[in-house]
Amino acid sequence: SLFFQGVAGNEIYNMQRTRLEYNGTDSQLSPDMKDVWTAAKAEQGIFGTIPNPNGNSYNNSISSRFVEKGDYLRLKNVQLGYTLPNNIASKMGMTKCRVYISASNLLTFTGYKGYDPEVANGVDYGNYPQSRTLLFGLNLSF
Repeated sequence: SLFFQGVAGNEIYNMQRTRLEYNGTDSQLSPDMKDVWTAAKAEQGIFGTIPNPNGNSYNNSISSRFVEKGDYLRLKNVQLGYTLPNNIASKMGMTKCRVYISASNLLTFTGYKGYDPEVANGVDYGNYPQSRTLLFGLNLSF
């Protein structure tokens, strides 16, 4: 069995980026900061997409720059199993024997830059993503 879940058309305010694209005093800087605007780059005709956090720039001010598309498709649960035929199970003293493997949060397809596009109230404060779990099981009936 497969269970997919998804959302289309929503937007997320990525509050975590306000810390990762500031000046490095609150947290480690984002790799995107390599694209920061500087006067030296501008003289060469290279214009970065992120304001320079040095000087009078306020990179962490609330801005539409931190609004991202929150569309995603997630494989929430997949289960693969096999039930032994009754004649084989009965030879082992059972009425039923089923072996299975189950996985949760196996895949997420999204363009969102944060950890997890599945956030409450449309604001991502950098919560940890949902954990991925694997479960092996055996159902026996005697």
